[in-house]
Amino acid sequence: MSVQRQKVALVVVVCFILTGLFVLGSPAHACMTPVECYELADGTIVCFGGGSSGLAYPGDVTVTMLPHHRALIRIGNYVTPKMGVTYDCSVAFAPIPGIERVNRVTLVNSKTGRPLPNYSFVPNSAANSEYVQLLNELGITTPTEGWQGFSTEVLNGSRGGIVHYFLLEATLKEGVTPEQLYRAIREHGMLANGSANPDGTLNFGHYHLRSLGIGGLTLIAPRAEVGSRQ
Repeated sequence: MSVQRQKVALVVVVCFILTGLFVLGSPAHACMTPVECYELADGTIVCFGGGSSGLAYPGDVTVTMLPHHRALIRIGNYVTPKMGVTYDCSVAFAPIPGIERVNRVTLVNSKTGRPLPNYSFVPNSAANSEYVQLLNELGITTPTEGWQGFSTEVLNGSRGGIVHYFLLEATLKEGVTPEQLYRAIREHGMLANGSANPDGTLNFGHYHLRSLGIGGLTLIAPRAEVGSRQ
C-alpha cells in the first residue's frame, strides 16, 4: 500500500483533511486522522498526513512506567475532523505481553495538554474482530483474542484541526521490566481506530491501523529511560 505524502504547514494540512471530510458530508468519514508533526527552528509546526484509510504513518510513542504496576502510554499525533453532527468513533489496542489491561482512553490536546472534552471513551469490544480482519487482509498477523476496544459518541460533532494524541492508562503485569516492555511494544504494539456505528462496530468509512514498532518509542521508568527516535 502506498500513501502520497504532502509536507505542508499545519494549517494547510488541516484544511486539506477537513476539506475532504466536508465534501463527503458524512460522519462515516470522521474520527481521528494520524499525522506526523515537526517543529522547525523558528517555532513553526509542520505536519503531513492524509485521510486515506489503511496503514497509518509512523507515530511517536512515549510510555511512562508508574508505581503500583501502572503505566501511561502516549500515542500521537492525530487531528480532529470538523463535524457539525453527532458521530461515533472506535479504538482498539492489540494485546502486548507485559500489559495486563488498558483501563482508560483519553484524547489530549497536543498544544495545551488538556483532554478533549467531547470524547468520552467507554469499553466496547464490538470492533475488535473487524480490526483483526483488516490487518489480516493486509498480510499482518495479529492475535485474534486479547484486543481491548473502546468507543465514544461525539455529541454534536467536533471542532476540526486540533492536533492531539491518545493517552492510555494501563495496568502492567507484575514483574515486567522496562526492557521487556519496550521490546514487547516494538514487536506487538498496534493501535487501530475508525469511524463507528452507534453500537461500536465499524462502518468502514474511515479507519487507521498504526504500528507502534516502526516509529519513535521512548520508555521512561523510575530509574532509567529506554528508547529511540526513528
